[in-house]
Amino acid sequence: RIRVLVGRCNRTQSGFLKMEKIIKKVANKYLHALFVDYSSDQLDVAALKGRIRLEKAVMKVKVLQSLLGLRYMEIKEATLVGVLLTVPWTRLQSESVRVEVDSVRVVLEEPV
Repeated sequence: RIRVLVGRCNRTQSGFLKMEKIIKKVANKYLHALFVDYSSDQLDVAALKGRIRLEKAVMKVKVLQSLLGLRYMEIKEATLVGVLLTVPWTRLQSESVRVEVDSVRVVLEEPV
């Protein structure tokens, strides 16, 4: 019985490792569009715990400018200090996915 349980554990862990790779691959596709010099090393995926964390990412100014629709201010620089996404895999029907933003540093300037 112990061998069977260990075998199942290994398959589950292997499944989550594959899931982490898939999550990173999909996230990378979208994060490259939002961040300057984005590297997958900045993304920490702990699929088993349901946590995805991104730290210290410089945002693409033009993308942020268009998302915010700022007409009277120009974004000179924007940095995401950290964001944590928590996914309750076993309770997706009853609990929400949480997004916690540590902070975003934005430098604005009046257009010339």
